[in-house]
Formats: sequence, structure tokens, C-alpha cells
Amino acid sequence: MKITVESIKENEDGSADCNIYLDEEAKDFLIRYAIIACLTEAIENGRKATPPVAETTQDENKESLADE
Repeated sequence: MKITVESIKENEDGSADCNIYLDEEAKDFLIRYAIIACLTEAIENGRKATPPVAETTQDENKESLADE
């Protein structure tokens, strides 16, 4: 895997622009890593946003349905 920083240009606002060369193996690795990181973050955010569900037994479910 080869990753090479070919040039860096510093901007007046303190940021910088750079050109990076990635071979195919590096591109595949970085894309795979980014997708897994996004999915992992989405799962964690979903868990945080979802209220806990009270567990019920099958008997409680049957009683609930019978009451309706």
C-alpha cells in the first residue's frame, strides 16, 4: 500500500491544500475503513436515540391481546 503527499499549499486563513497519491490498495482500504466507520457511528447514534424497550414475556403479550 502506498500513500504519498505530493504537495502542500498553506492558505492565508491557516488551512492548507494538499495533493495525495493513493495506489489502488490504499484507495480500497480507505474506502472500506470510511464505510465501516460511518456504519458504526450510525448504529451507535441509533442506539442512543432509541428509548429502551421493556421486555415482556409471551404470557404478558397474550394477556394484552386478550384484553383488546
